[in-house]
Amino acid sequence: MKLNRKSDYALRALIHLSSVPDRPVPVREVAEANDIPRKFLESIMRDLRANGLVESVAGKNGGYVPVCPPAEVSVGAVLRMFEGRLEAVDEDLLPECDDEAPTGQVRRALREIGQAVDRVMDELTLEDVMRRSPIDYSISSKNEFQFGAGI
Repeated sequence: MKLNRKSDYALRALIHLSSVPDRPVPVREVAEANDIPRKFLESIMRDLRANGLVESVAGKNGGYVPVCPPAEVSVGAVLRMFEGRLEAVDEDLLPECDDEAPTGQVRRALREIGQAVDRVMDELTLEDVMRRSPIDYSISSKNEFQFGAGI
């Protein structure tokens, strides 16, 4: 899965804002600290504000503040905001067919991989990223892809 710069920069900005919770942070500061082009970041911050993740504070000491604590913001929600639906593979590349045919089996496996990736992104919060908490990649559902069991 390849993410665009907007998603990357949005995550960096939110993490920066969350690490300075006691004051509004100017766009200039976030841009300089995270090597993000300022004009591009201004556009991203407007999107984050429109989606309710940050608030702007006007004035000499103004800037942006996060609306929610980092433990309440999932990486998946931020990525979908800028990427739309995230898919492990473009299913249009695989023709529709019977689920028991080889192409159908591959299609089903790739769909299940995508669902597992979605779950990890939705469970991973900004706080986890900030704390470098380990990510549990285990697959717990017995309906999901299992090595050795066939596809």
